Amino acid sequence: MGNPLKMDDNLGNLIASRLELPKENFLVIEAGQMPSNFIGTVEKFGPDVIYFVDVAFFDAEAGDVKLFPIDAASEANASTHSLPITFFKGFFPKTKLSLIGIQPKRIDYGEELTPEMEKKLPEIVDKVRKLLLAPVPLVGD
Repeated sequence: MGNPLKMDDNLGNLIASRLELPKENFLVIEAGQMPSNFIGTVEKFGPDVIYFVDVAFFDAEAGDVKLFPIDAASEANASTHSLPITFFKGFFPKTKLSLIGIQPKRIDYGEELTPEMEKKLPEIVDKVRKLLLAPVPLVGD
């Protein structure tokens, strides 16, 4: 998720475009600012777990990655989008929903990542991949 016109807010989309995960187990969507547009696609896939990857402000160093249960997303000040990700609980009541939050440097208007986040992007992608491939989800509701 993320706005490609707000610097580091685009991290979720960039991570999704770089993730290399087994297609039979994972559906990766670059949802931009409107993840709600993909509800039908996700329903057809039938996941047991949905991870939202987005920037989140959680008092950490820029580039830090943290897994949150979906109900903690508001505590992480996670959404710069029109709908909070907790909105998806109504569509997927039996599915475990979690947020993988990335602490941004800046989310001002601009089409490029901050230089610091551009440099850290491969490391961030690796951290997210490891969280997704963990045998047991680390948190959730």
